[in-house]
Amino acid sequence: MRSDLVRLIPYALSSRRSRGRLGIYLLCLLLASMAATAVPLLFRQVVDRGLARSRPTVALDWTLGALAISIIAAGSTALSGWLGAAVGQDLTYRLRLDLYRHISAQPVGFFAQSRAGVLTSRISADAVQVQGLIQSLLGTLVGQGLTFVVATVGMVTLDPAATLVAITALPLFLLPIRPFGRRLRAAGVRQAEARALVQHHLTEQLNVEGALAREVFGAHDHDLGRFDAAVTQLRDAVISRNANFYASSFFLTALGGFGVASVYGVASLGAGRSVSIGTVVALAGLVGLMYQPMIQLATQGIGLLPALVSLERVYEVLDHGESYESGQARLIRPARLLRLQNVWFRHPGPEVTLPTLRGDEVPTASTEWTVRDLSVDLAPGVTALVGLTGAGKTTTALLACGVYRPTRGRVTLDGTDLDQLEPGARRSAIGVLTQDPFVLHASLRENLLLAAPDADDDQLAAVLRRARLLDAVAAMPDGLDTVIGDRGYRLSGGERQRLALARILLTSPDVLIMDEATAHLDTRTERAIIEAIDQLAPGTIRLVIAHRLSTVRSADQIVVLHGGQIVERGTHDQLMAVDSHYAALVRAAVGSGT
Repeated sequence: MRSDLVRLIPYALSSRRSRGRLGIYLLCLLLASMAATAVPLLFRQVVDRGLARSRPTVALDWTLGALAISIIAAGSTALSGWLGAAVGQDLTYRLRLDLYRHISAQPVGFFAQSRAGVLTSRISADAVQVQGLIQSLLGTLVGQGLTFVVATVGMVTLDPAATLVAITALPLFLLPIRPFGRRLRAAGVRQAEARALVQHHLTEQLNVEGALAREVFGAHDHDLGRFDAAVTQLRDAVISRNANFYASSFFLTALGGFGVASVYGVASLGAGRSVSIGTVVALAGLVGLMYQPMIQLATQGIGLLPALVSLERVYEVLDHGESYESGQARLIRPARLLRLQNVWFRHPGPEVTLPTLRGDEVPTASTEWTVRDLSVDLAPGVTALVGLTGAGKTTTALLACGVYRPTRGRVTLDGTDLDQLEPGARRSAIGVLTQDPFVLHASLRENLLLAAPDADDDQLAAVLRRARLLDAVAAMPDGLDTVIGDRGYRLSGGERQRLALARILLTSPDVLIMDEATAHLDTRTERAIIEAIDQLAPGTIRLVIAHRLSTVRSADQIVVLHGGQIVERGTHDQLMAVDSHYAALVRAAVGSGT
């Protein structure tokens, strides 16, 4: 755990502003500690020089001095609290950014096997816990530590004997840390897991797809029951944590009373010594300042165990797997050849993610090849990829655009491996249209600008017109600024696909991969979309996955997949002229009216 805390230091020192705030924060803590310690010493003078000698003016002067120092202590404490919170926020910001950068760079299989809500809880809830950890560590270890040292020095100068008696009780403050700490850590683990489970349920259910599922299946009671179970688990974990925390606080606070009692006890036993009443008052105040840090250190040490659990969970994700490193190779456009060369691919096993992200179910490691020794050259023109369900068509498409990386073999664009290309070059060169395109819960304009952030309204209108979507957008209440809702709920399936097509048209890619991209369109709209795609720059490489015969009949090359392997290739006429897998697929499609 110590190493985990040490790893936070670079985050706290990562910018000049953070370093400056941290330095001022430490100075404020020192000033607050010295001022708090000075107050009892000033009250000693109030008693000995003023009240004991019946000199009210002197007592008032020292009282005003103590008040001024108290105000300085309060101001320093408030300023240090604000600065500590700011340092904690800066640290949390950078920690979250690193987490998101690391997570978003993981392979697709990582997300396929991780529960989304549990994963997001690491960035949201666990990172917040770490912020509290930093503030408490800095404020308690540094601030209270300084107070302890200054108060102890002050006590020694007044009465070494009383100081020695008070110090003998300090080891008692360590007694509850181990038993209470063990129980609190276990409760903290349960609390973090339950909190992540609640987050996952909310992420999964509180969206348009979850709402539709509840309505279609009448699953309101079932959904509420699952949520009830999750929040019950969270409630019980928090109650268990609080019970142990406040029990330890009681024990520590009760010990604190020993300090004041020891001062008066020593003063009583040593009544013959020349110890003034003011000195006894000052000692009583100083011993409180000496014990309070110990109470805080022990209490915070116990109470921060759940936050330390959150820190472990954050580093568990940061230390898992290796982020894909971006290539640096440039691409001379237009690209002319996309080649899959002896490509083998199997889906990763359960080790691709963490058990705490995956859940209770452990998937069986894949031993079957989804794609086997696949070699194909995609040149300018249309290559249609056909085959029965499960033949490996979508996997091949994802390999061709670089979403999947081959387990063996290579995928190259004009001779350069896709993973060696600079990310911007690959994104601009390869466009993908899928059956269920991704859209943001944002305006139409923002969704289009994903592809070309600098595009102006005229360019957006041009691609919407080519995608046969301009009239529909013009009819919307806010035009391009219309918010289309969660998962693009305000759009039909066909409109979502046309929006995705408009994004592709903005970038004019050299390679266009279409995976059932016209599945939601009627024949007339499909024809219009194909015409728009045909208007792309001459020489575009097109890989098309479709079940409709009309989509693949005119392809320059048809590749037939079966069991992840290429079993046939050729033109429509060539493959129909023989008794082939393709001919059987066509006969089945015609028989079904496709």
